[in-house]
Amino acid sequence: MAPPLLEKASDDNEAAVDLGQGVSFLCHGCFSASVSVVPCELGHCQGTTRYCSVACRKSSTCTGMSLHSERHCRFLGQLLTIKNAQISVANEPFAEYMLYTGTSTGSYRSGSEQCDSTSGGSSTSSFRPTSGSIRTMCQVGDPVEVVQFPHQMDAGGSLLVRHNQGPEEKLLLVDVEALETWTDPDTHSQNLRLLQSRGNQLWSRGIALWINDGAYREAVSCFRQSLQIFDWPDNNDDPASTQKIFWEATLQPSPLATEPERTIVARRAHFLGMCLNDDSSHGDINEVRRWFIRSLVSLPLSSTTTRQHQIAAQPFLCGEELGLTYQEEAGNMALARSVATWSIQRHDIMEHDDTKSYWVDPYQRPGYTYWTEKRRLYNSPVLDPINFTWCNKLEQQFDVIRNEFLDLIHTSSEKNKDAGSSGVKHPWHWPAVGSGEHRDSGQHDGQVVNKAGDWRELVLFGSGATLSHAPKTRALLRKHVPDAVSLAEAGAGEVIFSVLSPHTRIAPHCASTNIRLTAHLGIKVPKTAKLDSDHVQCGIRIGQEWRSWAEGKFLIFDDSFEHEVVNDTDEVRAVLLVRFWHSAFSRESDRRSALQQISNQRQLAEQVRHIPPFPPEHARAESRCYGSNNESNSVCLSCSRFGHEHVRLVSTATGERSDNQSDVHFTCTCGYPIL
Repeated sequence: MAPPLLEKASDDNEAAVDLGQGVSFLCHGCFSASVSVVPCELGHCQGTTRYCSVACRKSSTCTGMSLHSERHCRFLGQLLTIKNAQISVANEPFAEYMLYTGTSTGSYRSGSEQCDSTSGGSSTSSFRPTSGSIRTMCQVGDPVEVVQFPHQMDAGGSLLVRHNQGPEEKLLLVDVEALETWTDPDTHSQNLRLLQSRGNQLWSRGIALWINDGAYREAVSCFRQSLQIFDWPDNNDDPASTQKIFWEATLQPSPLATEPERTIVARRAHFLGMCLNDDSSHGDINEVRRWFIRSLVSLPLSSTTTRQHQIAAQPFLCGEELGLTYQEEAGNMALARSVATWSIQRHDIMEHDDTKSYWVDPYQRPGYTYWTEKRRLYNSPVLDPINFTWCNKLEQQFDVIRNEFLDLIHTSSEKNKDAGSSGVKHPWHWPAVGSGEHRDSGQHDGQVVNKAGDWRELVLFGSGATLSHAPKTRALLRKHVPDAVSLAEAGAGEVIFSVLSPHTRIAPHCASTNIRLTAHLGIKVPKTAKLDSDHVQCGIRIGQEWRSWAEGKFLIFDDSFEHEVVNDTDEVRAVLLVRFWHSAFSRESDRRSALQQISNQRQLAEQVRHIPPFPPEHARAESRCYGSNNESNSVCLSCSRFGHEHVRLVSTATGERSDNQSDVHFTCTCGYPIL
């Protein structure tokens, strides 16, 4: 909340910032000023302008991220040159201010009078709220001009802007996160005409091909044509730009300024990106990323569209898709974190959970994230085993567990050969992780193993378990770790003996959910392993921290955080891997609720990939596609069918498919109209 009186920053407080010809930008994170941008010790500077206000630099608790996000600083740096911006939130009231000239009688000037946005007015200028603290309601796309920056007022992230959408110009105090890059009015008008004519026609033709005929590739061709007709700000960019400069791409202007048109285009770009990403014959991953980024840029921070539309195209889901394209490509994990950082910083300021990022840490990016309106799960990447009493009980039974492991790791002809802890052979006769030969879950895990390596497992609890294996270990787990057995029996976890062959690497990845934790009991740890900053021979990185195992001791961590494993030795590494319920879910009712939410997220993620966005005027037909037989308004009144398989696009005039938007409507497969 901004203070009622915002005085202009004094010269001594702002000595590092020169808004004249030799502009000196303050680096985000390290707080050092320089005429040219140089790398800072936190590594945020990559040749782009940064900005940090006086309040941020003076705060004793500020670490460079607490008051101002990375996006915040980049955007303000851009505004120092451009000055023009636009409102990015809907129905948001902003306080009106007046410029105080500081004369002996104390006169005021309204927003309609000229104010020097470069120098910040005269040395005695300050700003005060209008009488009665009047507020102006703004809409998405309202253009504004920056009059005063945070460092000129020491407003801690707020700017004074000139707004002239009403009968008279006004000066408004606006938080930087409520602003976005300005869309040129001519570009908006041109794209709006294209959307209302050819764009909508092509998209409706694509819907008909998709839901009526199942002609998916022909439909995707129509979807792509309907969006390619727009004048996108990145049309002339280098094809690899989405790989190299993600942050700059997200600061580009939207092709349209107003709602609901922006949400329409954003949803369509998101869906097209998913279609191209899922098409194995489409080899241009940069085009996929470009459509995801275009969706993120187009969608406003808050939307006036229906809740169903918002769920189907919320920026978090699109950001997650974009992040996965980087995460699944070697060497691009840092970009995956950048996408997560953008999602968190851009959307966590909103009060509505439909627009919030589910993530809270760029290193913690599970595929499906449990959250509620009142609670999100916060965890450290690594947890102390002392907080889990069962760890000590199992460690005391380590000899029992290790002996059963050794019995299982050797075939009958190999028993008693190399049975000591220093001579464990790799169990080539065990199932390979991700092979699918022994269980239907965990198949994605096999994709993160390097070609020269090998990862084997034997399941004790969970899908693919053999009840006769390691009976004493299974009994110990049932007695001391019922949370692990319960999770496995619910189909959300497993307990396995896990073995990595020599010179095996498991690439960085995140778990599918955050409702569980993982424990490793070291059984065979290479004696030659070294863990130092220069070279990790055998260890696991969780978040930003490398850890190692010790035989007979537990390592507890949250595997929803990014983690990777290295065994660059000539020996195998073996652990007892135990997945168990997150401590937030101690009651059975909470566990059922968590599993149901994760299941709903999975279902929604699948539906979003198979249901193209419908025209806004046909929201009920789209809702029918997402519906279930538990929702009376989502079933056909004639035949009680529901789901996207039973929705068809037809023409009101002839009953045939049509490109004319005024003729388009939707029916059930039984012919009953969806109105």
